[in-house]
Amino acid sequence: MKRSLLQPVRKIHRRRGALFHYYLAYVTLVSSVLLMTGSCLHTILQSEQTDRRVSLILHSLLRCERMLRADTAAAKLTVDSDSALTVAQSDGVQIHWVADRGILTRQATQGSETLNSERFVFPAGSKIEIAARDDGATVLKFFEPSVFVKYSEVGSGALNRNKPLDEAFPATPAAAGLQAVTEIILW
Repeated sequence: MKRSLLQPVRKIHRRRGALFHYYLAYVTLVSSVLLMTGSCLHTILQSEQTDRRVSLILHSLLRCERMLRADTAAAKLTVDSDSALTVAQSDGVQIHWVADRGILTRQATQGSETLNSERFVFPAGSKIEIAARDDGATVLKFFEPSVFVKYSEVGSGALNRNKPLDEAFPATPAAAGLQAVTEIILW
């Protein structure tokens, strides 16, 4: 009897694993999703900050308008300059509204005595103008700050109030759109 020797049979092992290209595609997809998620979160947080800033501006404008209308009811208005308005009330109280860049100050005086004083502070780069129209109306214009305002570094001591006018109120290029203006018209 002939013995047959078993020949070792070579087993072919199939690869078990993924190719490098699959891992590379997976990492690319995951990083893209993470990047989009991060930019969405950034946009949401940025819009919340913008909403808060606009809300504060509107709150100041509404409070300012309420006080202006209360002051000018049955009173005589005099526009002293493009930044000053005097309201003479019948009881002898004179109210001076003075605009200095982004700050509007209201000061009520009777004789030489100051009765009260209020300040309305708007963001850096804001501008306030007071003008009398031909039809007898007085207009207060509030120019919102341009997106091109360069804010001073914290601690530099260079406030926007101390800057030259062309630097504190940069012109908005025509291609960027119109600068937002809010008007309060007093009759």
